[in-house]
This record gives sequence, C-alpha cells and structure tokens, in this order.
Amino acid sequence: MSETDKLLIIALLVLIAIAFGYFVMNLLVPIVYRRVKKGFASHSYKTQPIIVEREPSAKNYRIMQPFEVTV
Repeated sequence: MSETDKLLIIALLVLIAIAFGYFVMNLLVPIVYRRVKKGFASHSYKTQPIIVEREPSAKNYRIMQPFEVTV
C-alpha cells in the first residue's frame, strides 16, 4: 500500500464517521429535545404560582395564568 492509499482510506473513514454522527444526531436530538421540553414545561407549570390580581373598585378577583415561555 502506498502513502496516498492510506490517506485516502483515512479520509473516507473520517467522512463516514462524520456522516454517521450527523445522522445519529438528527435522529436523537429531536426526541431528546421534545422529552426535555415537555418535562421542563410541565415542571415550570406546576411550580409557577397563579397570580391573583385584585381590582381596586370591585371585590372580584381575576386569576391570571402564568404565560409559558417557549424556547
């Protein structure tokens, strides 16, 4: 085997590794992201207090739902 053949094989292996990594990331990242986002959303929704705002003229209370932050 000559030196150029070895370099060619190494370059090919690197390209295959990059393509495989890209494919795996495209497959896994959306699933993990959805799981994490869902977990954070439910968690923050449970922990956030419901803000009760009282109007000065009336005795009725208006319950304001906390807005959800989308990333």
